[in-house]
Amino acid sequence: MIPTQDILLQTFIKEHRDHGFDLELLKTVSEQFDLELDGDHGVYHWHRVYKNTLILAKHYNIASQVFMLFALFHDSRRANEGIDPMHGKRGAKYARSLQKSNKILNALSTSDFSLLEYACSSHTKIDRENPLVDERIAQICWDADRLDIGRVGFVVDPTYLSTGYAKEVCMMRKKI
Repeated sequence: MIPTQDILLQTFIKEHRDHGFDLELLKTVSEQFDLELDGDHGVYHWHRVYKNTLILAKHYNIASQVFMLFALFHDSRRANEGIDPMHGKRGAKYARSLQKSNKILNALSTSDFSLLEYACSSHTKIDRENPLVDERIAQICWDADRLDIGRVGFVVDPTYLSTGYAKEVCMMRKKI
Protein backbone atom coordinates (compact mmCIF):
# COMPACT_ATOMS: atom_id res chain seq x y z
CA MET A 1 0.00 0.00 0.00
CA ILE A 2 1.44 3.39 -0.92
CA PRO A 3 1.79 5.95 1.90
CA THR A 4 -0.96 8.29 0.66
CA GLN A 5 -3.41 5.39 0.66
CA ASP A 6 -2.37 4.52 4.20
CA ILE A 7 -2.91 8.14 5.29
CA LEU A 8 -6.32 8.10 3.61
CA LEU A 9 -7.29 4.95 5.52
CA GLN A 10 -5.91 6.26 8.82
CA THR A 11 -7.98 9.44 8.44
CA PHE A 12 -11.07 7.35 7.71
CA ILE A 13 -10.54 5.13 10.74
CA LYS A 14 -9.78 8.08 13.05
CA GLU A 15 -13.09 9.71 12.20
CA HIS A 16 -15.07 6.49 12.71
CA ARG A 17 -13.16 4.79 15.55
CA ASP A 18 -15.98 5.46 18.03
CA HIS A 19 -18.42 3.70 15.72
CA GLY A 20 -16.64 0.35 15.81
CA PHE A 21 -14.71 0.57 12.56
CA ASP A 22 -12.08 -2.13 12.35
CA LEU A 23 -8.79 -0.92 10.85
CA GLU A 24 -7.77 -4.42 9.84
CA LEU A 25 -11.02 -5.02 7.97
CA LEU A 26 -10.74 -1.62 6.27
CA LYS A 27 -7.17 -2.46 5.21
CA THR A 28 -8.18 -5.92 3.98
CA VAL A 29 -11.04 -4.55 1.87
CA SER A 30 -9.01 -1.64 0.52
CA GLU A 31 -6.04 -3.85 -0.40
CA GLN A 32 -8.35 -6.10 -2.43
CA PHE A 33 -10.14 -3.15 -4.06
CA ASP A 34 -9.40 -3.22 -7.80
CA LEU A 35 -10.13 0.45 -8.48
CA GLU A 36 -8.48 3.65 -7.28
CA LEU A 37 -9.11 4.11 -3.56
CA ASP A 38 -9.82 7.80 -4.16
CA GLY A 39 -12.10 7.10 -7.14
CA ASP A 40 -15.88 7.50 -7.41
CA HIS A 41 -16.56 4.21 -5.60
CA GLY A 42 -13.58 4.22 -3.23
CA VAL A 43 -12.91 5.18 0.35
CA TYR A 44 -14.36 8.72 0.17
CA HIS A 45 -17.62 7.20 -1.04
CA TRP A 46 -17.51 4.52 1.68
CA HIS A 47 -17.02 7.33 4.20
CA ARG A 48 -19.99 9.37 2.92
CA VAL A 49 -22.23 6.30 2.75
CA TYR A 50 -21.36 5.42 6.33
CA LYS A 51 -22.01 9.00 7.49
CA ASN A 52 -25.36 8.92 5.68
CA THR A 53 -26.29 5.63 7.41
CA LEU A 54 -25.52 7.22 10.77
CA ILE A 55 -27.75 10.22 10.02
CA LEU A 56 -30.63 8.05 8.86
CA ALA A 57 -30.19 5.46 11.61
CA LYS A 58 -30.18 8.16 14.30
CA HIS A 59 -33.51 9.43 13.01
CA TYR A 60 -34.99 5.92 13.23
CA ASN A 61 -33.18 5.14 16.51
CA ILE A 62 -31.45 2.08 15.03
CA ALA A 63 -27.95 0.86 15.83
CA SER A 64 -26.41 -1.90 13.71
CA GLN A 65 -22.99 -3.09 12.59
CA VAL A 66 -24.61 -3.74 9.20
CA PHE A 67 -24.29 -0.02 8.38
CA MET A 68 -20.50 0.01 8.69
CA LEU A 69 -20.16 -3.28 6.86
CA PHE A 70 -22.45 -2.18 4.04
CA ALA A 71 -20.41 0.99 3.56
CA LEU A 72 -17.27 -1.14 3.15
CA PHE A 73 -18.61 -4.03 1.08
CA HIS A 74 -21.37 -2.70 -1.20
CA ASP A 75 -18.91 -1.42 -3.87
CA SER A 76 -15.83 -3.38 -2.75
CA ARG A 77 -15.83 -5.79 -5.69
CA ARG A 78 -16.53 -3.40 -8.54
CA ALA A 79 -14.73 -4.24 -11.76
CA ASN A 80 -14.97 -0.68 -13.07
CA GLU A 81 -16.32 2.79 -12.28
CA GLY A 82 -19.10 2.43 -14.85
CA ILE A 83 -21.84 -0.14 -15.35
CA ASP A 84 -21.18 -3.29 -13.31
CA PRO A 85 -24.53 -4.87 -12.42
CA MET A 86 -23.10 -7.81 -10.46
CA HIS A 87 -20.73 -5.88 -8.18
CA GLY A 88 -23.13 -5.85 -5.22
CA LYS A 89 -23.52 -9.63 -5.32
CA ARG A 90 -19.75 -9.99 -5.53
CA GLY A 91 -19.40 -7.64 -2.54
CA ALA A 92 -21.83 -9.79 -0.54
CA LYS A 93 -19.89 -12.94 -1.46
CA TYR A 94 -16.66 -11.23 -0.48
CA ALA A 95 -18.08 -10.37 2.96
CA ARG A 96 -19.15 -14.00 3.36
CA SER A 97 -15.65 -15.17 2.41
CA LEU A 98 -14.15 -13.07 5.23
CA GLN A 99 -16.74 -13.99 7.84
CA LYS A 100 -14.76 -16.65 9.70
CA SER A 101 -11.52 -14.65 9.73
CA ASN A 102 -12.95 -11.31 10.91
CA LYS A 103 -14.29 -10.83 14.44
CA ILE A 104 -16.92 -8.23 13.45
CA LEU A 105 -18.28 -10.25 10.54
CA ASN A 106 -18.14 -13.45 12.58
CA ALA A 107 -20.04 -11.84 15.46
CA LEU A 108 -23.00 -10.82 13.29
CA SER A 109 -26.18 -12.75 13.92
CA THR A 110 -27.47 -14.89 11.07
CA SER A 111 -30.27 -12.40 10.45
CA ASP A 112 -27.89 -9.42 10.36
CA PHE A 113 -25.56 -11.22 7.97
CA SER A 114 -28.53 -11.97 5.73
CA LEU A 115 -29.45 -8.26 5.83
CA LEU A 116 -25.88 -7.30 4.90
CA GLU A 117 -25.84 -9.73 1.96
CA TYR A 118 -29.26 -8.60 0.77
CA ALA A 119 -28.45 -4.89 1.12
CA CYS A 120 -25.19 -5.29 -0.84
CA SER A 121 -26.68 -7.57 -3.50
CA SER A 122 -29.70 -5.35 -4.08
CA HIS A 123 -28.28 -1.86 -3.71
CA THR A 124 -28.35 -1.04 -7.43
CA LYS A 125 -31.59 -2.86 -8.23
CA ILE A 126 -33.76 -3.72 -5.26
CA ASP A 127 -35.11 -7.27 -5.24
CA ARG A 128 -38.68 -6.48 -4.23
CA GLU A 129 -39.56 -10.19 -4.07
CA ASN A 130 -37.19 -10.75 -1.15
CA PRO A 131 -38.99 -10.75 2.21
CA LEU A 132 -36.23 -8.48 3.60
CA VAL A 133 -37.31 -5.60 1.33
CA ASP A 134 -39.22 -3.96 4.18
CA GLU A 135 -36.35 -4.19 6.68
CA ARG A 136 -35.44 -0.66 7.76
CA ILE A 137 -31.72 -1.49 8.06
CA ALA A 138 -31.54 -2.51 4.38
CA GLN A 139 -33.54 0.55 3.37
CA ILE A 140 -31.18 2.84 5.28
CA CYS A 141 -28.21 1.23 3.54
CA TRP A 142 -29.69 1.77 0.08
CA ASP A 143 -30.72 5.34 0.85
CA ALA A 144 -27.30 6.17 2.29
CA ASP A 145 -25.72 5.08 -0.99
CA ARG A 146 -28.28 6.87 -3.15
CA LEU A 147 -27.89 10.12 -1.21
CA ASP A 148 -24.28 10.15 -2.46
CA ILE A 149 -25.15 9.69 -6.16
CA GLY A 150 -24.20 13.29 -6.92
CA ARG A 151 -20.51 12.26 -6.95
CA VAL A 152 -21.06 10.63 -10.36
CA GLY A 153 -23.09 13.46 -11.87
CA PHE A 154 -26.63 12.36 -11.05
CA VAL A 155 -29.22 14.23 -9.01
CA VAL A 156 -30.84 12.28 -6.18
CA ASP A 157 -34.34 11.27 -7.24
CA PRO A 158 -36.56 10.88 -4.14
CA THR A 159 -38.69 8.27 -5.91
CA TYR A 160 -35.73 5.87 -5.63
CA LEU A 161 -35.39 6.41 -1.88
CA SER A 162 -36.91 3.88 0.51
CA THR A 163 -37.31 5.86 3.73
CA GLY A 164 -39.36 8.93 4.44
CA TYR A 165 -36.50 10.61 6.25
CA ALA A 166 -34.09 10.13 3.34
CA LYS A 167 -36.68 11.83 1.13
CA GLU A 168 -36.80 14.72 3.62
CA VAL A 169 -33.00 14.96 3.63
CA CYS A 170 -33.02 14.98 -0.16
CA MET A 171 -35.56 17.80 -0.27
CA MET A 172 -33.61 19.80 2.36
CA ARG A 173 -30.43 19.45 0.27
CA LYS A 174 -32.25 20.67 -2.83
CA LYS A 175 -33.29 23.84 -0.99
CA ILE A 176 -29.69 24.66 -0.09
